[in-house]
Amino acid sequence: RSQDIKINETEIFWQDNLISRFGSKILAASFYPDSKHIIFQEATEIRIIDLDGSNNVLLVSLKSNEPTAFTFQNNGKTLIYLDGGQIFAKTIR
Repeated sequence: RSQDIKINETEIFWQDNLISRFGSKILAASFYPDSKHIIFQEATEIRIIDLDGSNNVLLVSLKSNEPTAFTFQNNGKTLIYLDGGQIFAKTIR
């Protein structure tokens, strides 16, 4: 299903529908485990947004704007991400 998400520089599309346009380049995007949200990296931030483009929420700020890896544990309650060569975990509420 994440294959339905497309990135065009500063825009995220899902099933060919524009989710949102941002001020910085989108480096990565995928579905959150509930399949109702998209998690993405915009510059130095990992953010989550509803499929209709609303509720754009900052989850974590990164040290650099290099593309990073992120995944989830505990059914999406814990974000695991790489920042500056170190692995971090953030509880999502």
